[in-house]
Amino acid sequence: MFQQFLQENYNEAGCSKVNFLLDRFGIKEEIESIIADFYETIARQDKYETIAQFVFFITGFLSATNSKLVAIQDLKERKAAEKQIIELGIFLIRDTYSKSNLNQNEYFDILKQTLKKTYKQKKWDFSGFDSLLNLENLKAYSVKIKSPASPKTSNSKPHGLNWCSKYPLEFFVDDLFKALKGIKTKTNFFKLFDASKERVPIELPEQYLSPLLLMFYQLHKTGVLKVKGNRGLYKLIENYFVPP
Repeated sequence: MFQQFLQENYNEAGCSKVNFLLDRFGIKEEIESIIADFYETIARQDKYETIAQFVFFITGFLSATNSKLVAIQDLKERKAAEKQIIELGIFLIRDTYSKSNLNQNEYFDILKQTLKKTYKQKKWDFSGFDSLLNLENLKAYSVKIKSPASPKTSNSKPHGLNWCSKYPLEFFVDDLFKALKGIKTKTNFFKLFDASKERVPIELPEQYLSPLLLMFYQLHKTGVLKVKGNRGLYKLIENYFVPP
């Protein structure tokens, strides 16, 4: 079941990297078992059993991965492994939410409260997952209300984005600004959607970069964002969001 999940969310190289990391940590079988138990519970359509298993799933995944991350002494190596785990966490959040019988508020409330309690008990830093939850919740809301409108694109190099949602761009930027704690101005976010403005790279703390890029990818995939041009989303934003 876990390998099927990986194949649905990663390419072949990505699957190999995740399997290698979990094998290296010695937690692959544990993660596979935790995920399998949760999906089996979902299939029984018992809401309260799902909630109980969901809490177990979160604490089990966090304990298994973070116990290995905190033991890595080399900072660069730890950051690389942490990035992979956060990415895996994003895909798991998206997949478990879509397949559970919990509504969005229930799902994210349980997820956030369980994360907070687990991190407090273990005395871990919660800031990375806190930002992840804010962005993932925002992404789910934005995708939900997207408009079917599909603006035409030219065959030129990418030079901006079109916002294709009934949800006003101003509200989206406001919510994004609140989620990305520490960002001082909204101006440069708006420039990403205005080809007439000179864009200045936005500096983001490292823990925001991977969740943000994946969120933009999902919005683009579902049609909320459209690239003006034909060379793809990442060509446009790969140098726009940068670490400090």
